[in-house]
Amino acid sequence: GYMASAICTIGVVRSVGSRYTVILGLVGYLVYMLLNFYPSWYTLIPGSLAAGFGTGPIWIAGNCHIIAIAERMAPILKERKEVLIAKYLGILYLAYQLSTPPGNIASSLIFHFSDDYGNSSNSTIAGCGLLRSFTIEPVYFYALVSLYVLIQAVSIVAAFVFIDNTVSIPSTLVGKVKALATVST
Repeated sequence: GYMASAICTIGVVRSVGSRYTVILGLVGYLVYMLLNFYPSWYTLIPGSLAAGFGTGPIWIAGNCHIIAIAERMAPILKERKEVLIAKYLGILYLAYQLSTPPGNIASSLIFHFSDDYGNSSNSTIAGCGLLRSFTIEPVYFYALVSLYVLIQAVSIVAAFVFIDNTVSIPSTLVGKVKALATVST
């Protein structure tokens, strides 16, 4: 799903802008998370495809947005735009990498408070760890999935509120694409 969505994303960014492209990608992840409430092959495979199709728009539109901001801010801050692009992309990737530990901590806490953690006799929803299988009571499973859905819904609202709608593809990116097109022909 990711590769197919990455090919089409530039057209989507040009059509609806970076804000709505990011939101569209986040909705793909939300669909995946919602389908985890009823985990089966018939829900998780389409949900995985939705998440895969959401990944391309999030990364490409996010990067286009960061580049557009850097191009806009370079004259104001009297910095080279390349320096600002590197700085802003570094901040974006730092935020992305720092988003993993809170999710892992939340999952660990929910699993820790599950009475049947590691006991397969009373549980109905099974999962797997690195070296062993474990089961978890449905109430804890649904609490975890609900937490993920809530966080994703908040991220969609935050994207809507805090991302301005940069409709144009940054000139830096357009120049690189044109250069690649002339080299390959």
